[in-house]
Amino acid sequence: YIYRSLPNKDFSKGERFKYSAHYLGVSGGEAVITMDPKLHLVNGRQCFLVNVAGKSVGMAAFFYHVNDVWRSHIDTG
Repeated sequence: YIYRSLPNKDFSKGERFKYSAHYLGVSGGEAVITMDPKLHLVNGRQCFLVNVAGKSVGMAAFFYHVNDVWRSHIDTG
């Protein structure tokens, strides 16, 4: 089987991104995305491990509590 391959120039292992969500000047949430510093082998293919931690903040946390973690593998090729 031949896998489709697209070059990745957007992110790399070990990177960290932090996002904040605001609406009309009110803070609503934060998300931190971290790329594991090493590659992982999944089904014989090299993959990034991505961890996303999201949470509600400020008044939004009072009405809608979010404190979640998501993980995913992304093929390097």
